[in-house]
Amino acid sequence: MNLRKDKVVQSTDGDALSSKYSAVQKRYLRDDFIDLFVAGAKQAAAQQGPGSARKTVAQFQPKLPLINRGTFVRHHAIDVMVERFLSAKKPGQRVQIISLGAGSDTRPFSLWNENKEYKNEVLYHEIDFAVSVQRKKDIILQDSTLRELVGSDEKQSEENKTSFLSTQRYHLHGIDLRTIGPDFVLPGSDPSLATLIISECCLCYLEPDQAKKVISWITNEFHDSTIIMYEPLSGQDQFGQVMIENLASRGISIPSMTKFPSLESQIERFKTAGYTEVLATSMDVIHDEWVSPEEQQRIHGLEFLDEREELLLLLKHYCVVWASKLDVSRRER
Repeated sequence: MNLRKDKVVQSTDGDALSSKYSAVQKRYLRDDFIDLFVAGAKQAAAQQGPGSARKTVAQFQPKLPLINRGTFVRHHAIDVMVERFLSAKKPGQRVQIISLGAGSDTRPFSLWNENKEYKNEVLYHEIDFAVSVQRKKDIILQDSTLRELVGSDEKQSEENKTSFLSTQRYHLHGIDLRTIGPDFVLPGSDPSLATLIISECCLCYLEPDQAKKVISWITNEFHDSTIIMYEPLSGQDQFGQVMIENLASRGISIPSMTKFPSLESQIERFKTAGYTEVLATSMDVIHDEWVSPEEQQRIHGLEFLDEREELLLLLKHYCVVWASKLDVSRRER
């Protein structure tokens, strides 16, 4: 990707943040820290000039019910799978989570805030472009609660503004995933730990060969690894083609949509990479089968949705993948 395309990909973090913010405002989701990141995004935009500031303010206007519902399903699916990984560990066992293209995600902060024991048990890495990571670092260091959660007593000062965060439980990396090769070593990582890798609309932006290199690095570096991946699917149908064309009109290319257009192709992708347990599910199934009746009733009561068929069609063109390469000898220690 060239610099212009890099900026377009980086801008998708704002799309994800604004969608989640809307879902939180409408009570689909709870996020105690999202306001800090919305304020940070608006502040960064204001520094770029009035035009950028106006565009960002407009971006954070409430979304349509269809978008809010889709955002809820996306986050619910990831939450369920992360909990599945964490619930498999033994009491006191230390594990590791690596989030690719983490952007403005607040998951590590919520995790430590809601489960105090995880402060000593979950080593968390977040990876993104340096410009995104710098903004996240600034937000963390300017808030005492976030500083405490990540385990940093570092305060914002002139001498540390250009570095990234590293504590006993949290590492914030400014890394271009396209530079990762077979000999890459992630600073602060521990290959001996059971490791969960989260790719939430991240690897899909890489060319297939580049994404394959990242997956190969994960497979070789972390012997007990699990990948959770959320990506769009073309489905090789007209709706998927319209999705591709709409994204292209914004300068966004998602190579995985054509390389891995179906659930079956995604499953084969990870089996070929050496993963022994691979499951893939479209988001319409998650909407109907992964959400409890009580939660379904609560969600239905938040906003009137008269586009159920359109929602399910949209959700059918997104999927989550669970790929696990369990090293039993390591997990039993």
